[in-house]
Amino acid sequence: MHLQEAGSRRWIADQTEAPAGEVDQTKNLEPLISRRSLRAVLQARYLGTKRFSLEGVNRADSLLDSILDTAGGHGALESIMAMSHRAA
Repeated sequence: MHLQEAGSRRWIADQTEAPAGEVDQTKNLEPLISRRSLRAVLQARYLGTKRFSLEGVNRADSLLDSILDTAGGHGALESIMAMSHRAA
């Protein structure tokens, strides 16, 4: 194993085994409320129209928010995101 790989593995282990930091419950709750409100509006406005559910992406949404905040803090000016095609 290369020295750089060993250092990378140690860093990952340190990050995953570190005690959890303080969680800002308000920061986590606000996006959930926004998504619920958006679903209600879409349901009322586009009754009977096929839509894809946001269920199950709650944690991914918080993770993406954290990644983008961190990237912006490091000077990133743009982000390109894509998703795989979902066959119907």
